[in-house]
Amino acid sequence: MKRLISFLLFLLFLAGCASVDNQKDEPSVDVYYLTLAEGSESGSAVGKVTYTAAHRGDLLHEALVRLTEDPEEKMKMHSAFPQDLHINTYSLEDRVITVDLTASYLNMLPVQKTLVRCCLVMTLCSLEEVDRVNISVEGKTVERGLTLDILLWESASESDYQAELELWFPSADGSCLLSERRQLTIAQDKPLAEYAAEELIRGPQRSDAAAAVPEGTELLSVHISGGICTVDLSDAYYKGRPSSPREERLMVYALVNTMTSLPGVDLVQITVEGSRLEEYTYIMLSEPLPEAEEFTYPVLMKWSWFVVELYLEAANGKLVAVPVPTDDHEYPDTLSMTGRAIDMLLSRDRTWGYRSPIPEGTRLLGVEVQDRICTIQVSMEFLAGDTRQRTLAAESLAATAIDVGNYQGVRIKVENELYENGTLFRREGEWFVDG
Repeated sequence: MKRLISFLLFLLFLAGCASVDNQKDEPSVDVYYLTLAEGSESGSAVGKVTYTAAHRGDLLHEALVRLTEDPEEKMKMHSAFPQDLHINTYSLEDRVITVDLTASYLNMLPVQKTLVRCCLVMTLCSLEEVDRVNISVEGKTVERGLTLDILLWESASESDYQAELELWFPSADGSCLLSERRQLTIAQDKPLAEYAAEELIRGPQRSDAAAAVPEGTELLSVHISGGICTVDLSDAYYKGRPSSPREERLMVYALVNTMTSLPGVDLVQITVEGSRLEEYTYIMLSEPLPEAEEFTYPVLMKWSWFVVELYLEAANGKLVAVPVPTDDHEYPDTLSMTGRAIDMLLSRDRTWGYRSPIPEGTRLLGVEVQDRICTIQVSMEFLAGDTRQRTLAAESLAATAIDVGNYQGVRIKVENELYENGTLFRREGEWFVDG
């Protein structure tokens, strides 16, 4: 029914467009709007208003600005763009214009999308310098090479469209995430994000992959706004959560990496039964999570990379080892690799749903090794926070260094002064949760 409505609207504006013309002796552009049903004398669904610009070069900018605003009330027309849909940027190259829209475009009904595309393409293709229109959402292209003829064919077609989804699943051995691509037939009245989440819940097709969600998990809703995709799952997702940090990490990021592969999605917020969780088991879920390439198969299998274990604070207050790849060509010996691992720990750029126990602003001043004891020197910022935080920070530094260099112990110096704990020797089970 929705496809039929959009097709009829398209035929209506092809049959005759209402027009309001201004001066014709100046550079002008035709901007297309939706006509209000009660005020349309011609029966057209789309009408145009001709605007002038000070210079020929201003026409494109004039057209895009006018498209998102209603014309004068007396014209009985309105913009096809809803209030929450905006144009971020645009670029013109080889007579093809790419218009980047905000993420709300992805949540629009098919009929609304059709009308936005119609007004956008009719307006821009009326300019001499434009032949085709690309539409992107937050930097990711979603529709390419649109012309009036293509829109008419799409509106008249009763067939759904084909799309390829990239899904991520935990490997069966629990070592990393594995990619799986699927070609699906997408209905016009169902968001692509909903298909992606449903396919992930349905499970992997490859034999070396495991389920991405606990058994019994159902998709309740999925919504994209401002680059954040909120996926709401049933209570089974929380009740069946994994007990080990590694299994939990792969399960969470199977969902996150799958959804961030979609146009317009930068972050993923996981909710259960409509509520935001503070944590899963060890990972903190109170804030949206970005994509993590670090856990995917192609990165971990590159021969030029080695994997370091960074020890970060989990939701239960203990340390958890997070495997992170880095290039060993840049760090050819154990000492420099230790320094690189500690730099990564101090940078706080990526924490993957955990928390860095190192006080913010702490800098690495030097690393030395003698008799299998690694001495790490850091700046005074390391002493910020309470006793518990400082102890956890020291254990995080020591565990990370010991894993990289297989050292017997670690001493920490703060601006040349030996830290109060002396030499730290890792004792299994006391510092961190294994896995």
